[in-house]
This record gives sequence, structure tokens and C-alpha cells, in this order.
Amino acid sequence: MRTCASCGRQNPDDQDFCACGEYLRWDPTSFVPAVAAPEPPPPAGEEAPAAAGVPVTPPPAAPVGPAPPAGGAPPPPPAPPAAAPPPIAPDAVALTLRLPDGSYGETEGTVTVALEPGGRAMVRALVRNQDAIVDNYDLGVVGLPDGWWSVSPPTLYLVPMGAGGTYEQEVEVRIHPPRTPEAQARTWSFDVVVHSRAHGAQAAAAPASAELAPYQDVRTDLTPDRRRGRRRATFSFGVENRANAPISVALQAQDADGEVRFHFAQPTVAIDPGERVEVPLVARPPKPIWIGRPVDRRFEATAAPQTSDLVVAPQGGTFRQAPWLPVWLMTAFTVLVAVVAAVLLLLPKNVTVPDLTRAPSRFAAEQQLVKAGLAPIPNVTTVTGTGQPGAIIAQTPQAGKKVKRGSKVTIQVVVGSGQQPVPSVVGLKVQDAAVALDTAGFKLGEMLPPPPDPQATIGSQIPAAGKPARPGDAIMVFVVHGAPAAASTAAAASSTAPGAAAGAAAGAGAAAGTAPVAGGKPVAIPKVAGKPVAAAAAALAAAKLLPTEVQRYDASRAGTLVRTVPAAGAKVPAGSQVQLIVSAGFPTLLFDTPAGLMSIGGAGGQATQVAGTKAGDTEPTWSADGTRIAYVSGPDIILAEPGKPGAAILHRAGSTFRDPAFAPSGRVLAVVRRTGDDGDLCLAAVAVTTAEDCIAEPNTDVGRSVSWSPDGRQLLVAGHPKGDPNTFGLVLYRSAVPFSAKAADWGKGDVVTDATRPGVGALAGAFSPDGRQLAVAANTAGGGFQLFVTTADDFKLSKAKPYNVAACLVSWRPDGLELAIVANPGCRDGVDGQIARFAPAQPDRTVPLAASGAHPAWQPLSTGG
Repeated sequence: MRTCASCGRQNPDDQDFCACGEYLRWDPTSFVPAVAAPEPPPPAGEEAPAAAGVPVTPPPAAPVGPAPPAGGAPPPPPAPPAAAPPPIAPDAVALTLRLPDGSYGETEGTVTVALEPGGRAMVRALVRNQDAIVDNYDLGVVGLPDGWWSVSPPTLYLVPMGAGGTYEQEVEVRIHPPRTPEAQARTWSFDVVVHSRAHGAQAAAAPASAELAPYQDVRTDLTPDRRRGRRRATFSFGVENRANAPISVALQAQDADGEVRFHFAQPTVAIDPGERVEVPLVARPPKPIWIGRPVDRRFEATAAPQTSDLVVAPQGGTFRQAPWLPVWLMTAFTVLVAVVAAVLLLLPKNVTVPDLTRAPSRFAAEQQLVKAGLAPIPNVTTVTGTGQPGAIIAQTPQAGKKVKRGSKVTIQVVVGSGQQPVPSVVGLKVQDAAVALDTAGFKLGEMLPPPPDPQATIGSQIPAAGKPARPGDAIMVFVVHGAPAAASTAAAASSTAPGAAAGAAAGAGAAAGTAPVAGGKPVAIPKVAGKPVAAAAAALAAAKLLPTEVQRYDASRAGTLVRTVPAAGAKVPAGSQVQLIVSAGFPTLLFDTPAGLMSIGGAGGQATQVAGTKAGDTEPTWSADGTRIAYVSGPDIILAEPGKPGAAILHRAGSTFRDPAFAPSGRVLAVVRRTGDDGDLCLAAVAVTTAEDCIAEPNTDVGRSVSWSPDGRQLLVAGHPKGDPNTFGLVLYRSAVPFSAKAADWGKGDVVTDATRPGVGALAGAFSPDGRQLAVAANTAGGGFQLFVTTADDFKLSKAKPYNVAACLVSWRPDGLELAIVANPGCRDGVDGQIARFAPAQPDRTVPLAASGAHPAWQPLSTGG
């Protein structure tokens, strides 16, 4: 039975209309044919013909049941596909327009409404369903911008004409353009269109037009509103046309006394809708003031439309005419001479600020200050986690500056983060491990498997050695009962995840003669993924297995137990090592676009703009501890905490800074300073006040790619001979002093890649985080630029492995297992390209991260080992 939505009466399923006249078969989302009267059954052996004009609906397919058993009856044939909606006839829908006060058919051709922007007008539309089926129709307007129109109601539900229900309906099409310059004064032609949902196509359209009348809105301003000068003063008079039609205005200015002479660069200006012009206005006094006091000359500047009576509010300004010689000049000059003489006699000698960053302790730094004649107690600011606690990493003023004797120096000192690395107790007896942990500030936690045995040997620990923890935390240990035996290789042999070697290293202590006795009766590895690490480790220990914690990058939340190696359910000898693969999270990737700096999870997802940055900010780089970023903003280098506004740390008039790269220590920044057409590599110790020290090479132009070696003794920079950008390669700088911020320690650079062929060479290079590999973007193999991976010293790429992956810029992930690669056609500088993840161990797999961007930079994120 069908319930009428209008009166509530129950009706048979095969009935189309209720007794109240309401149609019963509304279906707003699909094509539904009208129900025809039942036909007499056809003669035997003949098929029933389809009703004329009524689409044939196939019977519903029988539900699919379970597959019959082997040897049973064959499965029934698949159900036929659903019939597609028939094409729409040209006259299936009639659409007629009229004005609110008119009637349908009285206006020949296009219906036209007239209104001003900001006003409203209405056209009525009559829609009639002349088709043979029930249909839903969506109405809209084509030819006017979104937001300028609305239709009420936007959707009609009509039965076929003559079917006994609502087959036609009138709608209101409202036109309401905004009062903005975009609503230009002209005739806007548009169509009212009807879209059939049943046929999935446009069913009808009717033309109309809107005549938008012009309006006037002129705004003016004067900057600055006050200026001083002896012979003249220049102002800027701004005129903005906020109307929807061009306007021509005459500019005038006049002071109260009519003495000042005013001159506009353009006395008359024509302004298009939405445009603003700035016209220089020069004010000249009637005569100079040779000696005396300044005179304020107030005036008003106006803009008068030439084709209307619109009155625009004037803008007031003041021209302060200054005298050539103030009356107090002679007296002041005499006093000034006396003061200068006294100052010169009383000035103390300047002293040189020592380099406090090399002092081994605060006490040694204070001794240097006393010896230099400066205040012995410096001002101290602290920074967390960028070096050895207690180390002085920056100072203001910088070393070598001349300051007054007795001046105070500000130093920046590293303080601890409140955590410290867990020591390794693998291989120790339980009693010895307790002493070692107590000495390091930790305590011995739960010992598994039972029973407790002070003489047992520790086979593994959680947290793993090297992972940071708070002093006083308990360290869970897993002991080996019985005589030591050779380490089980079950975990290592079955580990196929990237970085499995790191897990094997975690159990290296056990391999040295402290591993559990393996080779007993095989046991099944329990399913522990998703459990807390401590609970999972306890479950493995109860199963007579030796758990070891291994951190891995993973898209799941940091600290989540992702899986075990070998996998759950695998059978291994009792006493075998089993790796608990724990998520260390996934490092954030920063990159730049024309809209500014963007941030995306390294595993993928939606990129978002980095708070505190703006459009045009480019080339981000992370500090070693992942707490700060440096990036290019205009000509300067900005230092900031992610998500917060930053401050310029490098600025040089006449120069621009590019390609910043934090050293792995986090205390030194390598950057390229460009002056004119020359680029030089510079080093800067990051501090509140930072100054660069540059390596001047007049014959070499460097820039585009800068990479530190992990030991801080090498810098690899893209470069080319000055004036010859078609001959390019990678330039290597070496220093005996790791992470030095002094240009003299680095000397001159050497071109280390093959740069003998014009148009062929290496465009970018990056050392891997462990210092063992080198990734290079080059076109030396013929064709376009692609990725090469080789050993860290193979700059000629003689042993390099080429990958069929386009690459213009490369950036290693902190674990060294993947790279972020940027590729654009031709590797043009300053052009964005696709950013993707690529693992050399999986050359057939590339994971896109961003469709367009450049200069990717991974956030340093430790895996705790």
C-alpha cells in the first residue's frame, strides 16, 4: 500500500494518483515511467508489445544466493543491466518567460529587466511537462555570475501534461547583481535553463537580459596629510572609482589664503570601474622664508566628476613651509661645538668583543669579558635542545665588534629538554644493569619472563637504548635464563620492512653472547599490534620470545605498535627475537608555492599554509631539532617557530638572500647572497643578531641547491661559471672545522661533477642523513634530468645508479629511506613542479604528495635509535 503524503489515505501499490488528486509515485533522484493501464494477456506463444511512449522497465533481478556446491546445478545467469533513460525530445518541456506585471506571450523575443546594481528584479517562468514521463526539473541561469541570481523554487516535480496532476508550474527568477564595479553598466544577456533529472540533460532554455544602470561612487585620499619643505612639498592624491561605469574627474587644490601654487601631474584623469589612480600633487610656497619659524599652510584637494553633479568630499592637507635658517641656529651651533668638545674629551676607549662561543664554560666566558674590559656578568637568554646543555651558541654584540668599555654582552645558552637518552643494559647481568640505570638517573623496571633471577643476562630492553626518557622512568628488561647461546636470526631473516638493519642493530648486544637460548620448541607469535608497547612485550615474553623495540616512520600516531617482525602467527623457535615495530610518527614536509609556505604530512594528505607566513615566502629549511624554520621573504632570511610570525635575521641593503640550509647541528646557516648577477656562498651563526661571512669567488656564480654533509665538513652547492649558466655542475666546499660559520675555514670551492659539456651536468645534490649516499639530479645519461644515487664520494657519478624518475630538486627524509623529489619540464628555476616521495629500494613506486610546489624540506624527526 502507498500512503498519500497529502491526505494520509492508503492506496494500492499499482495506483498512480490518490483520490485527493495527489501524485503517489514521486522519486526525486531517478527516472520513473508513468504507470500504464494493464494490457490484456497476449495470445499463447506471443510476446506482449511494449506500451507506446512508455519505457519498458525490466523485471528486478533475482537476489544472488550462495554458490551451489560442486557438482550441483549451474548458477543462474546474471541480471540484465538497468535500462538507460531515453533521449529527451526537443518539445518535451515548454518554458515561457514574462515580467511580473505582464502576461506570457505578450513580449516578443527576449524578456528584459532594468535595474541598478544592488537592486532586485524578477522574471516569472512557466515550465510545462510535455513529455510522457514523470520528471524532476532543476532551474538555473546561465550567463550571469554566481550570486547574481536565484530561482524559487529551484526544483519542480511535474507529471506529464494530461495525466491528471500538476504538469506545469510557475517559478520566480530573481536578478540581484551586487553594487560593485564588477556589475558593469551594460546589457547582460542570459538564459533561463531547465535541466531534466530523468534524462540527465538540458530540457529547455529561454533568453532574457538585464540592463544594469550606471551609478557613481568616487573616493579620494591624500598621503601624507602633512609634509614639510622649504621650496616645495610633494603629496600623492588618490582617486578610486568604486562605481560600475568609467568616470572622468578634474583635480583641484586650494589653500585658504590662495597663496600656495599647486600642480597636479594630471589635472584630469579618466578612471575605469574598480580602478584607482595616484596623481602626484606638488605644493610650492609664494616665497621662501630665509630665517624665522615654520609656517603651516592648510589646503584642500578635490576631485570633481565632469559628467555629473556628484559632490566628492575634499581631502585636507598641510604644507609646512620650513625656513632656511632657524632663529636659534647660531646659539645652537655654539652650544653644539662645546658639547662635542666635551664628549670627545670624556669618551672612553672602545674595546673589542671576544668570541664567547668558543668558551668551554660560563666561568671561562666571564674571564674573557673581564680581560677585555667589559661587564663581567653577561645577559643570558636560553634556548632548548639545539646543542650540548651549557654551551654558548650565540652572542650580541658579535665577536670582533668595537664597543664601549664596560658594556654588557648578551649570550645565548643551551639548556636541557628535561629528557636524556636511555643507556644500553643489553648483555649485562640484572644486578649490573640496575646499577647502570641508577647511575644514569633511571630505575630498573619489570623483569620478564619470571622468575626473577639477579644472575640472569638481559637480552633486550624497553625503551630501547638511545631513546629519550625522563629521569626516574622505569626501564623494562627481558632476561635470558640459562647459558648464553648464539643469537637467533629469526627476526632478521624474516624482516622485509625498510630499515630492518636498524632492528638487527637493536639486538646487537644479544648477538654478542647474551641472546636467549633459541632452537627450542616452535611457538606462534601472538597478535599484539595496537596494544601498548609494554603490554605487547609482556605477551611476547610470556610466549617465551625475546621482544625488542624498533622505531619506524609510520602514518599512525607516534607510539602506536604497528606490527611485529616476524608477523603475528608465524612460528619461530622459543627464545627467538621478535621486533616490535613502533610508530615514530611521520615527519612534516614543508614546501613553497606562489601562495606561500605549505605544510603536509609526509605520508600524504591535504597541504595547508604555514601560519605566520605570507604569499611570496619561499625556500624553507628546518633547524636540526625541528623547532625552528628559516625561509626567504623578499630579500631577507626570516627565522621563526612554525606557526608563529618570525623576524629577519639576515638583511643586506642592495643584496638578496636565497637557498638557506640549516647545518645538522642547528647552529649555523649556509645561504647564498646575491648582489647583482653574482651569487656567493655565505655562513652565519644563528642568533638574535646574525651577520653573514661570505666566500667571495668573482668567477663563480652559485645558488639553487645547498646541502650539508652530516659531519659538517662539506657543503655541496649548485653553481656555474659567471656569465655562462649553460655550463653547470656541483661545487664542493671543505672545512677542517665542523659546522664552521667562518668563510676562511672553507676556502674556495671545487667543481666536482662533470661540467665539460654545455647543457649537460648536475643541477642539485644532497648527502644522505647517514653520510653514506649522495642523491643527484642530473641529465648526464642523456634525455631529461633524472635521479642518480651513489656513494657519498662518487661526484663523477661513475658508480651511480640511475632511476627512471624525473628530478630537479632532491631532499632526503631524515631516516635516509626515501627522498622528496621535485620535477618540472626542463627543470626551470623558479617554476613549481610535482612533489613526490621516492624510495630507492622500491624503484617502481612513486607517491605523489603535492601537484605543484618547490624546495621540499623534511622536519627532523628522530626514530629514537
